[in-house]
Amino acid sequence: MDLPWAYVPELRTEQDLRRVVFNKQPSLIYVYSPLCPYCVSGAPVFEEAVRTLHSKRAFRFNAMPSLEEADRVQDLFTKVTNVKITHFPMVLGITKKGLLVEYKGPVSAQVLADFYEALRQT
Repeated sequence: MDLPWAYVPELRTEQDLRRVVFNKQPSLIYVYSPLCPYCVSGAPVFEEAVRTLHSKRAFRFNAMPSLEEADRVQDLFTKVTNVKITHFPMVLGITKKGLLVEYKGPVSAQVLADFYEALRQT
């Protein structure tokens, strides 16, 4: 999946993940795999959400390009956040208090922007 998100930092190391999770800035983390057909078909929605939230620097994403990488990053997420990646795509929100919240529901750019605004209030 070729995502034009040059301004969205990828989270591939423990340091990257800790910096985002523990800085207590509201953020969204999009966990996806290019091998996942739902991730590929849903990419335009997330691209629009990135454009919408870009000025707020709210969006982070995590790519898992191979099964080996997926296992490593899943273990890393669990170690750092105590959250187990159970499916793709997965959207996690970080509140300003540093709490992780999984988004579950219909996905649109506006809904993700609203979810982000709710995180800012939490």
